[in-house]
Amino acid sequence: TKAAGAVSSRSPEDQEDQDLRDERLVELFRALQLQGGNPHNHVVVAVAHGELVSDWRDPSTGEPLVGLNWHRVAAQCKEDYVLLEGVHGSAYQPSADDIGARLCVKCY
Repeated sequence: TKAAGAVSSRSPEDQEDQDLRDERLVELFRALQLQGGNPHNHVVVAVAHGELVSDWRDPSTGEPLVGLNWHRVAAQCKEDYVLLEGVHGSAYQPSADDIGARLCVKCY
């Protein structure tokens, strides 16, 4: 909410574009899935509606709509997310360290 008397610096067209991007992101996040085979020998990919997450682009600028961080969660611990350093794209090649763990993606 805006403070009384506050004026938006966005034009109506810019606000409409932002609203469309936000709606697209909500739609894509609802459909987001990690797909892949046996965790220690098949690539896992983040997709929605058949699109790689890293392919989600702002139609007006071509810039990525989201960034990704991949995490490993030990099977016995539900809250200890370990950041997989340097892994930011839509695909991740699991290693032996991932056997028995869950993988997750956090979008920003």
